Amino acid sequence: RFELEVLLVGKKTHMYMCFKLSDSTWIRYDNARGIPFQCIDFESLVAPNDVLICLAIYVNATQAEDYKH
Repeated sequence: RFELEVLLVGKKTHMYMCFKLSDSTWIRYDNARGIPFQCIDFESLVAPNDVLICLAIYVNATQAEDYKH
């Protein structure tokens, strides 16, 4: 079972990172804004038509459970 954990999202001349905090909550890191870390839901993350997913990182959740300390 693989789960999406990290996204690198691009707009016309700008990029930002998004990290999964829970199933419905993501943290957006954007060093060009006043507040670098902001909570965001997944729907509003991918809803704008002008965003491009540049990188998606998936984690093998089954294997992660096996090696959990």
